[in-house]
Amino acid sequence: MRLIIILASFLSLTANASCFVVSDLKGMSSRQAGDFKIDNDGISAQKFLIELKGEDSRVSPNNMRCFQAGASTLLCAATGSKGESTVETWSLYPERKTVVYTKSINGYGPLNGANLFVGKIKARCD
Repeated sequence: MRLIIILASFLSLTANASCFVVSDLKGMSSRQAGDFKIDNDGISAQKFLIELKGEDSRVSPNNMRCFQAGASTLLCAATGSKGESTVETWSLYPERKTVVYTKSINGYGPLNGANLFVGKIKARCD
């Protein structure tokens, strides 16, 4: 029975595949190079395509492995051969035309740190 519930949940996520174009990310960042001081930051010129398709979910441009975690959230991760890691979350709020993006970087020396940005959903692409 438990397996049936898990399979039904997964199938409902993939059956409701959706796609969004997001941009205008603004918020805060912290980097080891700046003694982890929190500063204003953002990504204003870049647009991202976020596809919610279960285990086939992805963000473009991005070469990380992503999977859908809930109806409107993606988790993406990349690891390096020396233990480096980058983890991103993309939480979409279509009814508010808003996206929340987080990123954690570890193992890259001065680039180690984190981001927390809020942006706009510009369009649907499904």
